[in-house]
Amino acid sequence: MIKSILSESNGKLLYTTSIETELLEGEISIDGEPQGNYYNLTTGEWFNYTDEEQSQELINQAILIDNYYTNEISNLLSKHIQKKVIESIDIPQKVLEEVEMLKNKCREEIGNLGLTDFSFRRNNG
Repeated sequence: MIKSILSESNGKLLYTTSIETELLEGEISIDGEPQGNYYNLTTGEWFNYTDEEQSQELINQAILIDNYYTNEISNLLSKHIQKKVIESIDIPQKVLEEVEMLKNKCREEIGNLGLTDFSFRRNNG
């Protein structure tokens, strides 16, 4: 039986094999011949993507994630920044810690897409 070996992070078809093989870290195996060059791990459907299309789709997803967390951080900080400017009241440590937590969650979600290059921020923001 043919097995399709995929990237665990994005479902990209890496290779097929009919022999038993040990998977490397970050690889998963799906029984059957591939019907495309990417596999949607959520829906179980094959599809075809060029690397450029895949990259652009990932960048679009990263932009949405980045915009969401940027808005969350802005909303969290806005009244505290006003107090700092008008009344010289420092931003509470708890708020700063929450900002750091949101930044880390943003990085993690973008990293889960398989992106490690954050240059999309310069090009799209």
